[in-house]
Amino acid sequence: MKKFLFLLWAVATAALLADSFFQHFTSEKSTFVSDASAGLSNEYKEIEYLDCSGGKFAADDGDSLYCDGNSVRIVGIDTPETMRPEYGIATNQPYGAKANAFVLKTLRAAGKITVVYRKGDLDRYGRLLGHVLVDGHLLAPMVIRQGLAYEMITRFGDQGFPEYAAEIMQAWNEIDKPLPFENPHDWRVQNINRVVDCSGSNYKSDDGDSLFCSGEEFRLNGLDTPEIIHVKDKIWHDQKLGRVAAAKGHEIMLKAKKAYVIVTGTDKYGRTLGWLFVDGELYASMMIKLGLAYETVTHYPSPRYPEFDKEVLEAAKVAPLQGFIPPYLFRRCEQKGDCVREALMDRVPMEVVIPAI
Repeated sequence: MKKFLFLLWAVATAALLADSFFQHFTSEKSTFVSDASAGLSNEYKEIEYLDCSGGKFAADDGDSLYCDGNSVRIVGIDTPETMRPEYGIATNQPYGAKANAFVLKTLRAAGKITVVYRKGDLDRYGRLLGHVLVDGHLLAPMVIRQGLAYEMITRFGDQGFPEYAAEIMQAWNEIDKPLPFENPHDWRVQNINRVVDCSGSNYKSDDGDSLFCSGEEFRLNGLDTPEIIHVKDKIWHDQKLGRVAAAKGHEIMLKAKKAYVIVTGTDKYGRTLGWLFVDGELYASMMIKLGLAYETVTHYPSPRYPEFDKEVLEAAKVAPLQGFIPPYLFRRCEQKGDCVREALMDRVPMEVVIPAI
């Protein structure tokens, strides 16, 4: 009898514990679903979530971020651009840095960050299209209320999140307009440049300040390296350190994992003008710091790219003394016979010319 009563007590206790555990689990799960799916239309069921809490994020600019290894484009807003040369954005749009700073500050102060998105919903750059919830609150309206974003619902619709879209539009209708910066879409149309990929074997170096890439001949902005023989240009001698600069430029490109040119125009010889970036660094600054180039932005500034000009000038301040005269003086001597003594001294004797790489 005692064994029977003990067995009965054990079964009842186990049942009570199981019921308690079930109530606790379903309560927790219900709370999570309620937080993460608040405002979602019942029409869309394939909703997925990314947890970005605990520092698993990085703000790219005001309307995009990286979350746990995923690139996310925040739906419903468009913030002013920040400089990203790899995408052809060569300068900051006004208020771009401020928008980025606000989003970063908001994310850092959050206890819980969740990205809500529809499965397989990507933009043309492969980024997830999603909404960001910061401690249960939608981030996009916060950015709008700071006067740091245009709404994008009118242009792209609710994209499967009608209640979130309504919240964004409510914030947009509440703020004073016009905003103090141009619509980022219009700004991009005017300011984004063509970018040419010169990575891997997709290039051929000429001298230190020009190269062939993707079927185009480029004259690189910001620098002037010593000359090497170009008969078609009436350069009959190598200039001192000309071959060294050409070889160094070739070495830099050969080691590069990523190289691209931001196109800016065409010079009088029909060559494409552009800023070369090698693994994120400005090539002109690299060569100037090595003492293998003179800067050219003092005489040929780039009004649309003040950040690049500034970087080149900073490089020139710390560069060692060049062991050659300014190449334009050498060219004048070669092409026109107008030679200063230093230009004649910079000529490399023909018998010691090293073949171009």
